[in-house]
Amino acid sequence: MKVRVKFMLWLRDRVSVSETVVGIDSGFKLSDLLEISVNMIPSLRDHISGVFKNMESRVSVLVNGVNVYSNVELKDGDIVVFIQCLVGRVLGSTAYNM
Repeated sequence: MKVRVKFMLWLRDRVSVSETVVGIDSGFKLSDLLEISVNMIPSLRDHISGVFKNMESRVSVLVNGVNVYSNVELKDGDIVVFIQCLVGRVLGSTAYNM
């Protein structure tokens, strides 16, 4: 099973990656993806450290176009997008066509 991971706006420039594909197992959660992503792209750690911990994170996470605030289970074919928060922590899920 695989998920596609995309990095948008200034985050893409800072981590020097726009997109990658990650193999996952059944029961794989978003927190597992965050850990694997940081291991693959160490510069990502500074930008996603606050995700799910508080409202001060500069990065939002979308799964299949929906802004998620918790550790959801990922499924084969999911698209996970790390994107800069434009206003606070809320970002419209239809702002970017994936």
